[in-house]
Amino acid sequence: MQTLRIHGTIPKGHPFPIISWLDRLIEGSDMSHNVLEITKSNRVFHAHFEGGIFQPVKKWKEDVEVRHTVEFTISDEQMSRTLEVANRYLAPRKGYFRKLFGALIPTLIRRFFFIHIPNLFSRGMEDGQGILCSEMLRKLALEACDWKVPKKPYPENYWTKDILKLAMNNGAVKIM
Repeated sequence: MQTLRIHGTIPKGHPFPIISWLDRLIEGSDMSHNVLEITKSNRVFHAHFEGGIFQPVKKWKEDVEVRHTVEFTISDEQMSRTLEVANRYLAPRKGYFRKLFGALIPTLIRRFFFIHIPNLFSRGMEDGQGILCSEMLRKLALEACDWKVPKKPYPENYWTKDILKLAMNNGAVKIM
């Protein structure tokens, strides 16, 4: 068994974090980014602008303020699948800002009218192209951890709060 953590964060030390501010404002959240911490290897994995990256926890913590943390355990087999899925998304990918901008309308409609619609800007994008942080963690939960993942909200419109709720609905414990 291995222990993993999902953190909800905001940037630290950035003089003008406009994307984070807008994300938090539109979603009505106190965090703008999610990462997966692999405690055994002391690394985090997350989607960052143009693709997935692994970083040492110490380096990553220099740039963020952690707002929320949930912790859970998975089997060694699930951990192997998690790393396999994560490694598929390491190569640089284009379309991040297109998908992020495209999530604006569905997010506003969801926030104010409680209706889920797909991100039309992500149509025609290949798997993982322009992948967002919460979308990436949703994909890991579905493909590697065997979690029960609802069909809505749509993957490309997953909020930072959604991934924490998903984790807790699948046995994760809130530790912060």
